[in-house]
Amino acid sequence: MTRLDSLAARLRAADLERWRAVMIAPAEAQEALAALHLWTLDVAQIPWSLSEPALAAMRLQWHRDRLSELAAGEPPPRHELFEPLAPRLKDKSAPLELFLNHLAARERDLDPTPPKDLDELRLYLEDSGGAPFRLAARMLAPGLSPEVEAAAGEAGFAKGAARWISALPNLSARGRVAAPNAGEAARILRGETTPELSLTLKAVAEEALARLEAARRVKPGAALPAFLPAVTAQDALRAAARPGFDPFREALGPSEFRSRLLNLKAVLLGRW
Repeated sequence: MTRLDSLAARLRAADLERWRAVMIAPAEAQEALAALHLWTLDVAQIPWSLSEPALAAMRLQWHRDRLSELAAGEPPPRHELFEPLAPRLKDKSAPLELFLNHLAARERDLDPTPPKDLDELRLYLEDSGGAPFRLAARMLAPGLSPEVEAAAGEAGFAKGAARWISALPNLSARGRVAAPNAGEAARILRGETTPELSLTLKAVAEEALARLEAARRVKPGAALPAFLPAVTAQDALRAAARPGFDPFREALGPSEFRSRLLNLKAVLLGRW
């Protein structure tokens, strides 16, 4: 089994949307793209998989140190994710800054307090969702235009917003109120939607939809596979923006058939 086979198998088991995006990417980009997606999935688990926040912070710092070394041109460690990413960090086609921004969002996951306002949540979604999409676009299209990179970031923000809304029940079960201006914390931790939370979710979903619409007006060209994980975001965000939406009672995940259909349409038309 090649390293690409191993990475693709792991990604398929973890996230079918991202796996499909890798499978339609050019062969020369598939390994690095799969490694990027798996890296984002792996670091997303660090704040939740270690019993002590200090240990999780140390693990995130380990990633920061290794990535900084790779960007400085040092040989990669024997690691199935860092080895494919090393050349991209060294030649700056995958900027270190975007990796560090994503790690900053994962550090934010260690903080049990809610975001103080929508601006703080907005920055979190840009770093957690937007940064990996921008990295993927840069990997796929050397000489990527700023317009397409910005559109990738907007698509990632929208997908990140949909994932964040979907994660609220799990976060509340972990004792987290993850939304700003959410109202009575005790109700949310019991899995009840407050009027304040409903207003916040509507505002987030509507902003994410506007960003998604703006991103879709930009032709992605060779960077199309970077956008594909966001093809189902519109359905989820429209549902979340509806009056009366309850994140604790309504699932936002797309059906497998719907996801496949939207991906096929995007690939055939060259637009997502």
